[in-house]
Amino acid sequence: MKPSSAARSRRTWAFSGGWKHRARRSAAAVAVCIVTRQNVPAWLITRRAPTLRNHAASGPCPAGRRDPGESAEDAALRELREETGVQVAPDAVLGVLDDYVTRSGYLMTPVVVGRAGQARG
Repeated sequence: MKPSSAARSRRTWAFSGGWKHRARRSAAAVAVCIVTRQNVPAWLITRRAPTLRNHAASGPCPAGRRDPGESAEDAALRELREETGVQVAPDAVLGVLDDYVTRSGYLMTPVVVGRAGQARG
């Protein structure tokens, strides 16, 4: 007999460690970058190469681990620059959203970045 979806969810939640183990997760940041294209706001998404070992062919926003001592905002801007070549000033950070745990176990902090007129790249 197959377990119910609720039972599978509880087992998955228990396996992931739940919220009580947040402090042990690797900190990461994601740049939720809003750009303007032909006067229309658009969300910048990248496409990873299908040959990559991790997260191949996924369509994520620029994201990655935070370096020791690095803020979520600084990490998001660094990842945006490294993965897309887009550079924005620190004042382009519009805000920070609630942390969430990814399927791969990172504690992810979304950082909303805007003011595409200042972007270079």
